[in-house]
Amino acid sequence: MNIMSNGSFLDEMSASNKQSELVKKLTAAWEKKNTKAARAGGASLMALSLAACGGDDDTPFSQADIDTALTDASGTAHADVDAAITSNDAVIAAAVDITTDNAAAVTAAMTD
Repeated sequence: MNIMSNGSFLDEMSASNKQSELVKKLTAAWEKKNTKAARAGGASLMALSLAACGGDDDTPFSQADIDTALTDASGTAHADVDAAITSNDAVIAAAVDITTDNAAAVTAAMTD
C-alpha cells in the first residue's frame, strides 16, 4: 500500500523539528545564563568567606571580659572554658526526665 503525503503533513513535520530546535536553543541559553549567575554568586560568596576569615583583629579584651566569659549563671568562676561549658551538665541531666512517666504521657497523648 502506498501512502501519499500531502503538503500540510510535511509542513507540520518540519514545524515540529523547528520547535524542537527552538526548545534546545532556549534551554542552552537558559543554562548558560544560570551558569554565569552561579559562577558570579559563588565567587562573591567565596570572597566574603575569605574576607571574614582573614585579617587581624585588633579588638582589645580586658581581664574583666575574660573573667566574665569564664563565669557561669550562678556566679561561679571557672579555671578554663571547658570547665565553664561543662559546669551545668549535671543540672541538665537531672532536669531531663527519662523515666517511664514519659511513656505514660506519650501513651495518653496518642490515645486521646
